[in-house]
Amino acid sequence: MAFTKLLLLFFCIAAVAAVNAQKQVELIQANSLEGDVINGVKVQKVMGNVIFKHNDALTYCDSAYQYNAKNIIDAWGNVKVVIDDDINITGDSLNYNGTTSLGVMKGNVVLKQYDVITVYKMTDVFRYQLNPFRVLQ
Repeated sequence: MAFTKLLLLFFCIAAVAAVNAQKQVELIQANSLEGDVINGVKVQKVMGNVIFKHNDALTYCDSAYQYNAKNIIDAWGNVKVVIDDDINITGDSLNYNGTTSLGVMKGNVVLKQYDVITVYKMTDVFRYQLNPFRVLQ
């Protein structure tokens, strides 16, 4: 009985550790930051030379809303995502979910991949996932 309780405690601690290990999208830089509430949800509005980091990706943009509780960013204005210095995705706006590592770039999207062959893909909507990077349909 004691062993079962100990085993259950171990699994509970492991589950909590796994949830806490999930990385938040981190704000690295912005010229200004304001608190706001959108549809009853607290957000940070960041403006000017904005940089976010999540895992091996950096996201650059002019402005963004960061929903910390949901681990989501909505970025717009000269949006660029750089993944491992190997992949660049640029576009007009980005919705990125740090919990699922799913991103949707919209408007004049260009993908450049620098490995063996340089690939240029232009589209209006581009869906991708990090870790590992893959293009979604």
